[in-house]
Amino acid sequence: MALRKPPQKIAAISDVPDVIDFPRDIQPILDAHCTECHNPDRREGKIDLAGDHTPKYSSSYWTMVKHDLV
Repeated sequence: MALRKPPQKIAAISDVPDVIDFPRDIQPILDAHCTECHNPDRREGKIDLAGDHTPKYSSSYWTMVKHDLV
């Protein structure tokens, strides 16, 4: 069905920012679902997804980049 239609312009989704911000948009999801087991005290799988900040990044962001989780 989709191939029978002509291309359409992508429409912006209302109430969604143009740029994803890790602390604002991603960290709350990690806090709700991941940090109970993946925190500085527990670190299951040697993964810390807490939102603690280093001089440059949050611990969770650096962990995800370091372990190729994104």
